Amino acid sequence: MRGFFALVLLPFFGNAQSIKTFVKTNSFPVLSIDPQNENYTDLEAFGKSVGDATVVMLGEQSHGDATTFEAKTRLIKYLHEQKGFNVLAFEGDFFALNHGWDSVPKTKAATDTFLRNNIYGLWTHCHTAQHLFYEYIPATFGTNSPLVVTGFDNQLTMPWSRAYAVRYIDSLAHDLCIPFIDHPSYAHAIDCIKGMVDMQIHQDSALYTKARAYLQQFKQELADTLSHAEFPMMVIDNLIAFAKQMQYDDNRAQEHVSHNVRDEQMARNLKWLYEYRYTGQKIIVWAANLHISKFFKPPVQTMGGYLALDSAFIKKVYVLGFTSQKGVSGLVKLRREKIEKPKKQSLENWIPINFSYAFIDFKPYNACSSNSKEPFAMRYIGHLMYAKDHWNTFFDGMFFIREMHPCEKAE
Repeated sequence: MRGFFALVLLPFFGNAQSIKTFVKTNSFPVLSIDPQNENYTDLEAFGKSVGDATVVMLGEQSHGDATTFEAKTRLIKYLHEQKGFNVLAFEGDFFALNHGWDSVPKTKAATDTFLRNNIYGLWTHCHTAQHLFYEYIPATFGTNSPLVVTGFDNQLTMPWSRAYAVRYIDSLAHDLCIPFIDHPSYAHAIDCIKGMVDMQIHQDSALYTKARAYLQQFKQELADTLSHAEFPMMVIDNLIAFAKQMQYDDNRAQEHVSHNVRDEQMARNLKWLYEYRYTGQKIIVWAANLHISKFFKPPVQTMGGYLALDSAFIKKVYVLGFTSQKGVSGLVKLRREKIEKPKKQSLENWIPINFSYAFIDFKPYNACSSNSKEPFAMRYIGHLMYAKDHWNTFFDGMFFIREMHPCEKAE
């Protein structure tokens, strides 16, 4: 992973206000990350920076950052209660978290089971995310502003998708009487696509190629009746992208292709959610730093980078990365990773020492033409300390955590 995510050391540009000075003097203390703390005065700087944005992306360095999940939960509550955000979009199964979420009764018992099964367990089983999934979200159902859950990942492999996604396409094909249903290869096409969703054809490139071809046939024939923006067409587009992604998944020389295919489709999914499914509503995005960053340096591209190509859309978005100085990270029931000491001249060492948590908004720095805009070192993916780059252009702001703690299995 270090290989194709390696970043270029850029030259230093002197004079004016340095990024180090800016961070030191413009880090706002966040007094608490406890989701039960509903005195949000310490988040006012964050709220002002979000401003009129209608999409706020919340990142994480790795999927085993329990402290980050706790902080994100409090930010979500703040955005929902104080800023009018009512859609929570996860880096999760597009079909399950749209078709499935619509289908499940909005009772605590039903949604508890659904979320536990259909959002990745690295979040739903982590002890610090329990309040969000099993207390806060269901508690909103009885209010005038329920928090809606959705997803934008093209990897349609969760239980709801395994049970219903292929059946959904098959039923649609029969309801619309497309010619393909009478073709001798139709039954094999259904089996092939189902095998992919069930992950039964992992490492079989030939079958992924066949699955893509069959899905292209579905798409072509359904296009005579459905527009490209209708949900069934989006489901097929996601499966096509998933088949292509899996073809390259185990090829280290082409690893970036698999990553890029996924991130491009996730960008399309998020825009579709914003423009069609939740028109006029405000969306909170929960995903990794890597995916939300406005990083676009071939051969590696990101969801945020694809979104940034649309200048009108990205103006509506606030991208908040997360970083930490020290501690331990670790996914539920997996190996713990001690966080390496940051470089002396890095953002993590510029935060005032008495701040346990802090928020930095890069937008004022970026807007001031007299600033030097020099590169700097910062953590980005998986707690690695990356070389100097213009991280202030990858993210609109950063949330700093002094000491990270790993996920424990929730009781």
